[in-house]
Amino acid sequence: MSFGLPRHHEPKSFDQDDVAIGTYSAMQKGIFPCTAAGNNGPDPETLSHAAPWDMVVGATSTDRRIRATVTLGNGMEFHGETAYQPNTFPNKFLPLVYPGISAYLRQLYCLNNSLSGINVRGKIVMCYFGGQYDDILKGVDVKNAGGAAMILMNIDILGNTTFSEAHHLPVSHVNYQDTDQIISYFSSNSTPTAKITFGGTIFGVHPAPALAYFSSRGPAKYNGNIVKPDVTAPGVNILSAWPVDVGPFPSGLKKKTFNFLSGTSMATPHVSGIVALIMSKLKNDNKRQWSTSEIQSALITTANTFDLDGKPIYDEATYNNSANILQRGAGQVNATNAMDPGLLYHIEPEDYVAYLCGIFSNNSTKVSMFTKNNTQCTRSIPGEQLNYPSIGVPMGSSSAMITVSRTVTNVGGANEAYDASFDEPPSVIMHLSQYRLSFTRVEQQITYNITFTMKGAHPGSGTIEEGRLSWVSDKHNVTSRIYIAF
Repeated sequence: MSFGLPRHHEPKSFDQDDVAIGTYSAMQKGIFPCTAAGNNGPDPETLSHAAPWDMVVGATSTDRRIRATVTLGNGMEFHGETAYQPNTFPNKFLPLVYPGISAYLRQLYCLNNSLSGINVRGKIVMCYFGGQYDDILKGVDVKNAGGAAMILMNIDILGNTTFSEAHHLPVSHVNYQDTDQIISYFSSNSTPTAKITFGGTIFGVHPAPALAYFSSRGPAKYNGNIVKPDVTAPGVNILSAWPVDVGPFPSGLKKKTFNFLSGTSMATPHVSGIVALIMSKLKNDNKRQWSTSEIQSALITTANTFDLDGKPIYDEATYNNSANILQRGAGQVNATNAMDPGLLYHIEPEDYVAYLCGIFSNNSTKVSMFTKNNTQCTRSIPGEQLNYPSIGVPMGSSSAMITVSRTVTNVGGANEAYDASFDEPPSVIMHLSQYRLSFTRVEQQITYNITFTMKGAHPGSGTIEEGRLSWVSDKHNVTSRIYIAF
């Protein structure tokens, strides 16, 4: 079950979150709930969903671009994007015009009716992306004002994320770094010119995948340090079925229409599809169906934190900085590895209840909103003690040491041994109750403990640090990402 979300969806406590309440019921029935992280990035604490029974998915780019290249009069080239690729647009330099040179907000973003009194006829118009006004409609306004083409320019927080939208005139959407250089060229030339050429679909663009600027980020406000988002998946410029025709010449007669869309609601169905493949494979192999938490575990512990070049997945909002655990979760989902995870972390239904009792301070009435019966809180556990595949640990100024417990189920080889490999967070020492897990049968369970001890001075309230624990055999690598909240 895949859940998208409205464009602006604020974080809510669980008892105020209809989706969290509904997906809890789905989970109880064995239906896997997959929810979009939200599109309110790049600010922290912007997740729209964060319940531990929900698979929360962030959005990344792919290595595909629908290319539109801007060439300036000085010969500099900048590769942007657009879905509209006209073959009749003249390959010649045209005058550049920048309505926002006066720094008026409406003209910076080419908002509705902001071009009156500005001569844009036959020129390429420079407009900022966004500004609470649909960017395709900006193109319509530019076209109606006589503009020949448009360069859509990112502001700083949009970073390197660009979109291949179905515009109504020739357009190139360029990233923030290119925007700076284009504006610099415009400002330093009395007769600036440019041209836009179209390269069609280009594959093999690197770095990829990269975290989209809009993908909502943690930490989650109300879930007790459960790591969210869980994973990322392709969510930028995804070719999707669409109910109406798009582009400069829309026709109501067309019956098969598609569009390029972006958002975490585009990423989430990728993960739901992988879940369907996992369930189908288990059935075809005559194996037991995994619980929803076990499927979640398979996806989280096999995700990749490295891109196609073997480098850490980077955050397009911060240019060359790698994305951290609260931005990309466990990493990019890996469908192949998730089919054969080796070990699984299962969460019992009564443990979800105990977790909710902890979240709601033993308020049984609120917990009953989820369980749909007269639940009484007889036990509570903090978020870090839930048998979750990722590990989030709070270490306040008075928390010098904390121990968490995890239980794994063997779904790999009947006789398979795993050795511990780990990276400690910089300010913490990790001690495991055992450093080797030896299994003698399928479905065997083993419990281990991890003790986190402060190393040196407390790094300061609000600091976050990341670590890793991997159980490695000859066939499998089962990785839990670790988040320390100081």
